[in-house]
This record gives sequence, structure tokens and C-alpha cells, in this order.
Amino acid sequence: MTVRFGGVAALSDVTFEAQTDHITSLIGPNGAGKTTLFNVVSGFLRPHGGDVRYEGTSILGLRPHQVAARGLVRTFQKTSVFPAVTVFENVMIALHTQGTAGVWDILRGGAKVRDEEARLTARAHELVEIVGLAYREGDVAGSLPYGEQRILEVAIALAARPRLLLLDEPAAGLNTGEREELIALIARLRSEGISVLLVEHDMRLVMGISDRVVCLDHGRVIAEGAPAVVRVHPEVVRAYLGISDGDEPSSSDQRTANGQALAAGGDTLTAER
Repeated sequence: MTVRFGGVAALSDVTFEAQTDHITSLIGPNGAGKTTLFNVVSGFLRPHGGDVRYEGTSILGLRPHQVAARGLVRTFQKTSVFPAVTVFENVMIALHTQGTAGVWDILRGGAKVRDEEARLTARAHELVEIVGLAYREGDVAGSLPYGEQRILEVAIALAARPRLLLLDEPAAGLNTGEREELIALIARLRSEGISVLLVEHDMRLVMGISDRVVCLDHGRVIAEGAPAVVRVHPEVVRAYLGISDGDEPSSSDQRTANGQALAAGGDTLTAER
């Protein structure tokens, strides 16, 4: 795919594949094009060229809610919760797509509506439990710390029953304990058959959990493959450390050291960029 803003190519001939039952991570310095790519895949932005195929079918041109209805659901960099209602109510609102009762059914009431309400209520409790926020269930979402609001976003996304979940920097603002819980949650989702496409600056998280990593820089794919391969790729090291084309690392040992630093300190390297 290709996306241009004025004369600037935010994405230039980007091609990659996120496989079923895999965690695929998109990395790269700030401004590399990661969120633009997410916006295209999820229907918020139309590319100037290329295609997006999901489960063998083009989804290019579909609106975001239509993309989500296909089973491809995303979160955002900024928190997107309903701040004035409780954690439980946030998830219940997100479960509206799973309901089958129509307006007349609701107005009439009856067993069908009661059964559906019971089913959705049970599912909301289950999702809150899955993401580790059961103890916060009755709290107003806007009162939660930033990190817990990020986790709540994952529960809201899961309410749509995704088969492919796009997570846009889910670890932003999380403390060490919350990050460990997030890692466990993402691994659990994969084990339950939910594929994950992850944008993240936390290299410890990315390299520790990904099946495949794709690195973007200036709108182009510069490396892709297994985490162990990408983290020592010289173009990846150059992109994160800001080494110019004429300043190659002095030896393969130095490249390995830079790769290890990338895996151990992604946030710091991004800031240096």
C-alpha cells in the first residue's frame, strides 16, 4: 500500500502479511508510518495505492464498523473509553453488536429479551475478569489510572469478538506489573485463536512475545522476520540509533551489541531518534 500526505509518502509500497494464530508486531521510529498503516487496515483512511486483504477478501473501501463486523477490531493510541460510566457498563455498551433483540422485542419485553440480557451480562463479567479488572468493575471508567484505562480498551475491543485484534501501543502508560499482565493477556488471546497485530515501542514486550516482527522506517519496510533476526538487522539498528548511511557499525560484534540494546531498551532508543 501507498499513502501520501501532500508531497510526503507516509507509506511507500508497504507489503507484509499477518498470519493466523500469530502475534505480528510493527515497530519503527516515531513517524515511520505505523499508525497510518493501522488507519488504512481498519478503514479509517483510504490508501492512494494498493489493497488490504483479510481472510482472502479485499476490505478496501469498507467503513470502520464494517471492517469490525468482519472480525478485525482495533484499539487506539489515545484512550477511548466512556469515562462517565462504570467499567462494567463500558463493556456492556461494547457488546451491543452481539445482541439480536429488536426495538419491538425490547418494548414488549418477555423471555427472549431477559435471556439475551442475562447472556450479555455474563459475557461482560467474563471479559472484565479476563483482562484483570474484576476488582474495578463498579468503578467509573474516568476514575481509573491511565494504565487501567488502556487495559479496559482491550476488554471493549474483545467484546466485538475479533479474529484479528489490532493493538496500537497498548503498553503506553503501563507500569511494570501492568505490562507483565498485558503480555500474559496477549499470549492468552493467541492461544484462544485470536490473531494479533501489534504496534508497540516497548522492545522488551515486542521481542519477548512476537512470532514475527515488521520494521518500518520513513514509510518503507526495512526488515521483517523472527524477532531474533530483526533485532540485529543493521537497517533496524541504523533506524533506531540514527546512524547515517556512511557510518556503518565497526563490526558484526558491534551490530550484535546494538541489537541487544534494541531488545533491552526500545523506549530509550526511540527517544534518541
